Amino acid sequence: MSFSINGREIGEGNKPYFVAEMSGNHNNDINRALKIIDAAKEAGADAIKMQTYKASTITIDHDSDEFILKEGLWKNKRLYELYEEASTPWEWHKKLFDHARNIGITIFSSPFDFTAVDFLEDLNVPAYKIASPEIIDLPLIKKTCDTKKPLILSTGAASINEISETVNFIKKQGLNEIILLHCTAAYPAPVKEANLSTIRYLKDKFHLNIGLSDHTLGIATAITAISLGAVLIEKHFTLSRSEGGLDSSFSLEPKEFSFLVESGLDAYYSIGNIKRKPSNSEKYVEKNRKSLYVVKDIKKGEEFTEDNIRSIRPSRGLKPKHYFNILGKKSARNIYYGEPVSEEMILEFNPKESNKSKNIILRKPIQSEDELNMLLNLRNSGEKAHLILNRAKKNNIQDVKNWLNNKNHNFKNGIFIIYEKIKFLKPIGYVTYLLEDEISKVYSLGICISERFQGKGYGKVSITSLIQILKNNFGINKCIFNALSSNTSSRSLFNSLGFREIGIMKKHFFSNGKWHDVIIGELIIKSERIDL
Repeated sequence: MSFSINGREIGEGNKPYFVAEMSGNHNNDINRALKIIDAAKEAGADAIKMQTYKASTITIDHDSDEFILKEGLWKNKRLYELYEEASTPWEWHKKLFDHARNIGITIFSSPFDFTAVDFLEDLNVPAYKIASPEIIDLPLIKKTCDTKKPLILSTGAASINEISETVNFIKKQGLNEIILLHCTAAYPAPVKEANLSTIRYLKDKFHLNIGLSDHTLGIATAITAISLGAVLIEKHFTLSRSEGGLDSSFSLEPKEFSFLVESGLDAYYSIGNIKRKPSNSEKYVEKNRKSLYVVKDIKKGEEFTEDNIRSIRPSRGLKPKHYFNILGKKSARNIYYGEPVSEEMILEFNPKESNKSKNIILRKPIQSEDELNMLLNLRNSGEKAHLILNRAKKNNIQDVKNWLNNKNHNFKNGIFIIYEKIKFLKPIGYVTYLLEDEISKVYSLGICISERFQGKGYGKVSITSLIQILKNNFGINKCIFNALSSNTSSRSLFNSLGFREIGIMKKHFFSNGKWHDVIIGELIIKSERIDL
């Protein structure tokens, strides 16, 4: 999409192109016009832009009401008088063009009729700018297209249909080197009417480079436009607003334009690329991120616990995502205080287990059809049925709804549905919590997962996530679980998370025609202190 004007590449992937618009700020003094060109070059402008017309070519000398401006900066002026005052004499053009080329700044102009295009062609202008009011002047636009030179098209006061009509017309002429300038054609333009979101809209709709012709006061609007992808910024330019001029009140002075260029380039460079990995300047910080360290001597064969490993800075050890996977596992050798935790220290360590969290999400029940059917199947599957209020019969959907409605989702009790999120979200089970001791903040936890999703490590991730939710929202000091003594998978799950079996309730639960023993386990939760 990029192309060059006078050897300077313009478009996506290139630095923004800054255009200083002289307009009528020369105040009918050619020496002032020459100084404006010098000042634009010194301020960092890529180009100086003029306007090429005569009062007699842009309007007619007439006194009727429609030829008198009724509002705005030039209220009560006759069009003919305004354009006589604002126009740049044609006899100046060659001297101004030669001077700009001698000092190394690009110069081009906006023509307003056929004779202006012919005149500018004689001066070998490198590009053309179509002013906002002329966007509907297709004959003039065709004349500029015939030159096969890049065309910059301002869109102030134009509807999307009018812009579309003109863009399609230009492309039919075989010209593809086009820049559309978003513009609010008011002088000055209110910032609240800048509507810079249009920049992305125009880019998506027309697949062209988009810039901004900015008439707001200051430079904030222009800088923001660059951050939104504007490839060209045009601002009116004057030596000093205090010296007057038709456009001086909304023009930038040299120091302001210089600051625009400096800040605009900062905005452009700050956009950069999509960040997928740490940048070069972040390497030091990356080394000081948290990792797992031994904070208490561990003997060979001793279990890793919350007491002997912690997530601290720096980053020499395993990543903190492995923390819950390591708890409960045994050490392969004697390990000493201050050592970074590594895989070779841990017996039966599988780092892939720590990635299961990416496939699981906990959500509050929404009682969708999928959720209810999943819960109904689980509730009617043998030993799990005791959790429904009426365990003597098979449960129906209404029983499930009643059970869910008894879970208040406050600090006392609640339920989260476990969703697998590989290709799409699918409910596969649930976790529950119940406050057993409000003063000591003790919670009992429960989990049930559909049989076909067991053995994937989802249970461990789900209980870990539930504990984290309780810690973040309610505070929790201890967790307990109950499991049938014969349910080795549940016992293994909780033991792998660091739960300690502390007791047994003999013949506590009756199911399938016999009484079962129930194991009680606990896990002490410790708040992690963050050292800054």
